[in-house]
Parts: sequence; C-alpha cells; structure tokens
Amino acid sequence: MRRTHKPVHKCYDCPLNLGERCAVYAYPHDMWHGRKKCPGYRNERMFAEWQAEEQRRSEKGDVVARKAEMKERQTEAVHEDGKLDPKHPKRSGFTKLKSAMKKKAKASKKAERRRPR
Repeated sequence: MRRTHKPVHKCYDCPLNLGERCAVYAYPHDMWHGRKKCPGYRNERMFAEWQAEEQRRSEKGDVVARKAEMKERQTEAVHEDGKLDPKHPKRSGFTKLKSAMKKKAKASKKAERRRPR
C-alpha cells in the first residue's frame, strides 16, 4: 500500500480536503483502504470541529504573548538560577566590542580608498 499525505481521488468533494493534505487524517489513503467510506468524508461535525480549531489557532494570541515574553527575556542579564549571563550584550561589554569592530572596519575601508593603485 502506498502511504502518502495527499488525499485520494475519492476525497475530491470532501470539505476536509485541503488539496495537498487532509485536515484531519495524516494518511487519507489508509482511511479508505478496506472500508466503504472514510469516517471523515463529508462529516459536518468533524468539519465544524476543524474550523473551530483553526479559528483558535489563527487568533495569534500565543504568538503575541511569546514575542512579548522573549522581548522581556532579552532585557534580563540574570539567569533563573541567579548567575549573571556572560553572553548577555548588556553585561559583557559586547556592544562596546561590536562598535569598536565597526569603527576599525570603517577605518580600514577608508585607508584602502586612500591607497594609490
């Protein structure tokens, strides 16, 4: 039996058919194999449940909360265990080092322009 995530031809007019995959089943072919009909084929209850789940996913509340948490975490220079984070930009002098490296690169580019060829 060929295992594929793509819906079979019998799934053509099912609302759960998303084209490249089935909304409910990972292997739609297996749902038809040995059965007369797929349990999800034109099943309005399953379709309504899937739509409600998609609606909850699309609200992006989790994404916004996670981004806010990560932004807050970036400002912390102390780990949860109470130790200072040596790699944190505000604690390690990283910003000074980075700006010094930029100045050095800028100066070398300027010097290259002045050299006669």
